[in-house]
Amino acid sequence: MKKSIFLVLAFLVFSCHQPAKKYTQEEAEAQVLVLPMVQEASKHIYKITNGKHGISFITEEDLIEKKPFYQITVGYNSAVRFETYHIFYVNKENKEDVRILDPVSGEIIPVSEYKK
Repeated sequence: MKKSIFLVLAFLVFSCHQPAKKYTQEEAEAQVLVLPMVQEASKHIYKITNGKHGISFITEEDLIEKKPFYQITVGYNSAVRFETYHIFYVNKENKEDVRILDPVSGEIIPVSEYKK
């Protein structure tokens, strides 16, 4: 009887533990695309290219503080080179955790703390 109770309790404990949802690359890019600074960059690129080009992404995977992130480099992809405007980091397990590389300090900080 004790074994049965133990097994049932063990089953309940392990079945209740759900792994964190992993967000897809597309979801992370969509999260970054709606940010005002990205919208502004997109309009700028559209204007300087006479409507021929828009914003481009280069997305890679990265670890920050032992947590999985998407590193999303946002910029203009010309025929000559990729011109980086911003580098964002979106937590794969919490897409509300969006960070940006501050080009002045070199630190990765929350987008909410970033000053243009």
